[in-house]
Amino acid sequence: MKQTQFKFKTNFLGHTGSIYALEQSSESSFYSAGADGIIAEWKTNNENATAIAKLPHKVFCLKQVSKDILVAGTSSGGIYIIDLTLKSAPRNIQFDTSICYNIYALSPISFATVHESGKLIIWDTASGAIIKATTISDQKLRGICELDNHLFIGTGNGEIVVVERTNWKIVHQFDSHKVGFGVNCLIHDTRNKAIISGGKDGHINYWNQDTFDCIEKVPAHNYALYDFAINQQGTTLFSCSRDKSIKIWDLESRSFIQKIVREKADGHTNSVNRIALLNQRQLISVGDDKKIICWEAEYSA
Repeated sequence: MKQTQFKFKTNFLGHTGSIYALEQSSESSFYSAGADGIIAEWKTNNENATAIAKLPHKVFCLKQVSKDILVAGTSSGGIYIIDLTLKSAPRNIQFDTSICYNIYALSPISFATVHESGKLIIWDTASGAIIKATTISDQKLRGICELDNHLFIGTGNGEIVVVERTNWKIVHQFDSHKVGFGVNCLIHDTRNKAIISGGKDGHINYWNQDTFDCIEKVPAHNYALYDFAINQQGTTLFSCSRDKSIKIWDLESRSFIQKIVREKADGHTNSVNRIALLNQRQLISVGDDKKIICWEAEYSA
């Protein structure tokens, strides 16, 4: 089958503020959260959500670090650990008081958070204890991905910092976007052996994973990029932006395939903040317009 394009399928409405966080829970369900502090679980065949928790601060990121544990990062720097099986009250752990922009699952028993303060914090999932806390930049940290026991972390001044996982020390750093234009999202392209960065400058930049040499810089969006997703086959990249659009790219050629944008009553009217591919056919997006949208791929023979 040949993929033609993604088209609007349905809206999921219920949040009362901007939506900043999105996390897949299965091939047919996902979690969302944002400015209203509500963490909700949605199923694609049901437009009504199940409330998981109500937090006292804006939620900027979510990560399901294991089957039973969902972690939320907030505007206060507070980290909330939610046991999905026990359904008990979220456990608040905190070290830094600046915005937690991203969470990365290192294993089922540990995770990393990156903060506006420039701190990288490693946590033990079970106890909530800090394994390591280190300042790796004087700028905010947002994008994060992993390759060969190294974390790649994007900073607010356009750098990518490479941190070794055994001692959590910086082993390399390089300029990846214009100075002063932060690296908001990172993803590892395993098929083409590249690290892909998305910046506040609207560019998608491709980096050789071994040498860190630039492969190509693509002017991709009119404004800042906020998130990436790659399909299961590793052939297609999805990007979303403050310019209200989602774009689809061929990973091998790095060429443009499709722009998903508002048409009539469909699509986002403000910044698109996060995206997630649930399966081969369904893409979820969330934005400042309080909308969650499901897009579905149409195929032709």
